[in-house]
Amino acid sequence: MRIDPELKLDFNDVLIRPKRSTLSSRKDVSLERTFRFMNSKREWTGIPIIASNMDSTGTFEMAYALSQYKMVTALHKFYSVEELEKFFSEFNNPDYIIYTMGIIDEDFEKLKQIRAEKLAKKKQENEAKERVLNDLAKKRLEAEKQVNKKEAFVWSIILLCE
Repeated sequence: MRIDPELKLDFNDVLIRPKRSTLSSRKDVSLERTFRFMNSKREWTGIPIIASNMDSTGTFEMAYALSQYKMVTALHKFYSVEELEKFFSEFNNPDYIIYTMGIIDEDFEKLKQIRAEKLAKKKQENEAKERVLNDLAKKRLEAEKQVNKKEAFVWSIILLCE
């Protein structure tokens, strides 16, 4: 057995002293921080506080509330696929939500199902956008043909008048 003779501290032994500040009021304090992630080259700006993924705190309601203040919520794993799909389709702050799952195969299957349905929805949206763009392109071509016809008519009148 090895005995470590170094001094051990606990919360009763530690005093956190505030450092001097140039702020005139506590309301001037900003807790927002920007993090740059080395491997993904992404940046995240927010308050680095995460609501736990416990079933009473990692809820959709908590995500809506905390995201207004740029704080993160780790969702609990007990939501159904339908509930998660509905939430992810309505929630507009993806930088402030963490999807969590357990280690069993069913949890991984649930994640794959959510991703597959999200990709299918995105594909449908892209196809709809493509149809709209094609319709607009056809209308533009028709408008250009009409303009060309009118322009040719005007030129023919000009040539006749000369």
